Amino acid sequence: MSSRFIGDPRLQRLVAESGGDLVRAHELFEWNVRAAGAAMEAIHVFELILRNAIDRELCVWNDAMAGTPDWLLKPHPYLLRALNQKELANAVTRARRTAAEHGRPLSHDDVLAQMSLGTWRYILPSKANRSKQKLWTVAIKNAFPAWPGHWSAESVVSRVANAHGLRNRVAHLEPLHRYDLRRVRRDMRSVCHAIGPDAARFFVQIERLLPIIESNPASNR
Repeated sequence: MSSRFIGDPRLQRLVAESGGDLVRAHELFEWNVRAAGAAMEAIHVFELILRNAIDRELCVWNDAMAGTPDWLLKPHPYLLRALNQKELANAVTRARRTAAEHGRPLSHDDVLAQMSLGTWRYILPSKANRSKQKLWTVAIKNAFPAWPGHWSAESVVSRVANAHGLRNRVAHLEPLHRYDLRRVRRDMRSVCHAIGPDAARFFVQIERLLPIIESNPASNR
């Protein structure tokens, strides 16, 4: 394993973590690569489940309030106060370009596909934003019909935030062998279960993070 490819600071940290054992340092590096891939797979499935659940409820709400289910194309003014309008504008621009390349008009689903996990993280209730709190009450909470009654909205927010934090950690190539992947996987599964037990089963059947977690060389020393 060469510092030319992975960087000397990263290599030195791995060697230090491995007690100076270069073979073990290489093993740790390979595990981190596999863990990052498995984590992104799990996040991908989680985001699809979460996105579609929230989208369904906002389509219903926007249709009742604004006369169209296409809340990303023609959002009710109240919804705009809960959204990052710059992110929405950028997503519409990207979606319009994609639609034009395929020779068809822009659709709601085109824009939906351009929204990030951060959209769903930050549309959830926040004590600093009354619009988000209200939107949760009138629409978004319905995306989680199986959420235990004694769990607060903040419980949803914290679990989605943990998944978003893992996504950012992987995107920035940060190591995972000392990160609590088991907890974040449990949080993602819990949110999926709140959407519906079938959603949780779908998540568990597709993602492959658990066996990766259990093979972590840093926890098997």
